[in-house]
Amino acid sequence: MKRDHVLATAERLFYEEGFFGTGVDRVIAEAGVARMTLYKHFKSKDNLVLAVLDRRADAYWAQLEQAVSQARENGHSACRALVAAHGDWLLGEGRHGCLFLKALGEYAAQEPAVTQRVVAEKKRLCDRMEVLLTEEGHAHAPALAVQLMLLLEGATALVPVMEAKGVVTQLRAAASQLLEVRSG
Repeated sequence: MKRDHVLATAERLFYEEGFFGTGVDRVIAEAGVARMTLYKHFKSKDNLVLAVLDRRADAYWAQLEQAVSQARENGHSACRALVAAHGDWLLGEGRHGCLFLKALGEYAAQEPAVTQRVVAEKKRLCDRMEVLLTEEGHAHAPALAVQLMLLLEGATALVPVMEAKGVVTQLRAAASQLLEVRSG
């Protein structure tokens, strides 16, 4: 479907070259579609940006929830599985950092809908961890979820500038230590 192809192309360009560094003309040329096709599916570049963020979130959450589901089936910690899946994401799709924070950095002053979308996505992750931690019987789950968010976001910020495998290894080790200390 052309819409999906345009979204995939825009996501790649926005992620690698930035939102403001990538004009609509570049997306059209790279996707090999007519201008009318792009605007048939997306009324503006801002709408395209929001659709790209939705697409990115769907892929990220599918990976995380699959890991959580598998952990539960095997009697393992779902929260640890979520952290591990985030690390796996950083070694693949997330190797250039967080597309949401890139969007926030470029759009914060111009497009409130982008800011709201980014805030909602970060809250969603923190809330999901809090639920998993509560289900696993961790005391102070809200505070622990925020602490884990700090680890996840820190690793995400470091992956583009440091050796990714080392960052992910340290993320998993730090999260494991935090979960051990907080459950003991």
